Amino acid sequence: MKKVKILMSMMLSVLFVALVSCSAGDRLQSEVDAFNKQCPQDMGNGMEMTSVSIESNELIYLFTVDAGKLGVPFSMLKSTQSTMKEGVKGTIAGDASIKKLAELLIEANYPMVFRYKDKEGGDSFDVKITPEELKEALGKK
Repeated sequence: MKKVKILMSMMLSVLFVALVSCSAGDRLQSEVDAFNKQCPQDMGNGMEMTSVSIESNELIYLFTVDAGKLGVPFSMLKSTQSTMKEGVKGTIAGDASIKKLAELLIEANYPMVFRYKDKEGGDSFDVKITPEELKEALGKK
């Protein structure tokens, strides 16, 4: 009998975790749908937010970059990934919509990925912010 109780307790715990993750995933999908209604969105200086998606348990913002309009070669932009990452982390707590999204990502344990793709070529790179980094940015560590 004791083994049955332990087994039931473990199964309920797994079910609870699955329900919480599903719930956060559903809410994330709603946010993604809302963002995509605004896409494509001109971000200025040759950058366009093309789409937002959830792929392989990651929230991905896809940006198309026109290096000619940006005024720097795509390779130079690519070399500033760590600076870009710190800039994004710095804005998370100060923007209410991003903060809400970051909290959902933490709950779902999904990273936030900013994918930059060169409009002229096939080159691309990602700036990934893990759930732990999101927690730090929100001061929740």
